[in-house]
Amino acid sequence: MSQLETVTRPRGRPRDPQLEHDVVTSALEHLADVGFMRFSVESVAAMSGVSKAAIYRRFAGRDELITASLARLNDDLHAVPQSGSAHERLSVMLGRIRSGISSSLTGRIMMHVVGEGQRQPELTEVFFQQVLKPRRSRIIEVLNDGIRDGEFAADLNVDTTVAVLVGPMIYSGMWDVSVSARQPDTESILAVILAGLAPANRS
Repeated sequence: MSQLETVTRPRGRPRDPQLEHDVVTSALEHLADVGFMRFSVESVAAMSGVSKAAIYRRFAGRDELITASLARLNDDLHAVPQSGSAHERLSVMLGRIRSGISSSLTGRIMMHVVGEGQRQPELTEVFFQQVLKPRRSRIIEVLNDGIRDGEFAADLNVDTTVAVLVGPMIYSGMWDVSVSARQPDTESILAVILAGLAPANRS
């Protein structure tokens, strides 16, 4: 099992929750700023005001600190909208993904994963399991509700559909900050996609 796949807690000194919170907060900000290739424990120590020795007493190394920090991104994970049609609920969820690409820690870090993932496949797997998978499961929940209610085709491939839905949100979110590269709004994109998800006999 690789170091990236598990986070082990060091033996000995009791944990200081505030210290760990400060270190992880700084680690996420540093990760969002510079990406994985340039991430360093030294920079996290400087940002958090915690010594490198104190960090290494709690995290065995750079990769363990990254893994533990990524888990924090789920602390404020949005709940699945409970009201409205599957279409309406998806529109809300996809809008959050799109707006978060440039404005949230999760989105900013994801852009580094996209750029660096091929060179660090273990990192990509950890990010998928800890960050993307919980978000993906929420979209699948709404798609399955839409299938159950007859809003979407009964034979809909939900795995493929998630990719089709999320991909344009990432692409558009990357360009939303550019005045010269205006993108269609989320609802316009979703309307085109959902036209292909409806049952064949639906008017």
